[in-house]
Amino acid sequence: MIKLHKPNGHILIDGRHKNLALIETVTRTADQIKDRGWSPVVQFNKIGVAVVPLSNTKDSAIALCNHFVTNNKSGIKLFVINPSGRTFYLFGNPSEAAATGKAGLKIYSDQNGELVFDSRLKYLNVLGVCQQGMRLDANRQYGLLYTSPVPIQYGEQQALGYAYEYDVYNVMFWYNHQGVLTQFWQSDTRHGAHNEAYTSPPLLVDLTGL
Repeated sequence: MIKLHKPNGHILIDGRHKNLALIETVTRTADQIKDRGWSPVVQFNKIGVAVVPLSNTKDSAIALCNHFVTNNKSGIKLFVINPSGRTFYLFGNPSEAAATGKAGLKIYSDQNGELVFDSRLKYLNVLGVCQQGMRLDANRQYGLLYTSPVPIQYGEQQALGYAYEYDVYNVMFWYNHQGVLTQFWQSDTRHGAHNEAYTSPPLLVDLTGL
């Protein structure tokens, strides 16, 4: 069985596991995002794992509210501070990806014969868990893969003499601040908001060349 490792020992390819491949991208303009308000939705046409692009400014930072599947299609709901045009990425089963050209390398499972690697495809490249102060390469493009939702805070507020319930979001945002991965918190309230938000550190993904 073939195995390819990084210099640090991490397995890149083996004959047993499928790497997630890029199966779809969706681009939304600032106007399209703005039309959906503070929590816009991005809908894909396939099922997979969504990656949100890492912003280069604090004002344009975005975070994931939740991930959902409707009619066998993945979708994501976002937190945005200021709308801006973005491309969103969906990674999934390599069999769902479109391959063009001649393959330089193919690897098949030694257990069931399924294709587990095709050099024509673009695979998910996870660099690690986001940490405050991580150095970023100015020549590379990065994304965020959110994995762990936690409950948002919930309470009651008095306004204009009437009591009403509201959702309090304390959202963890990340952005690239002059080559340094930087975290900040944004709190806000919205009616009809979802009951969970992703506030655990996401995974940092290399999107260069995608």
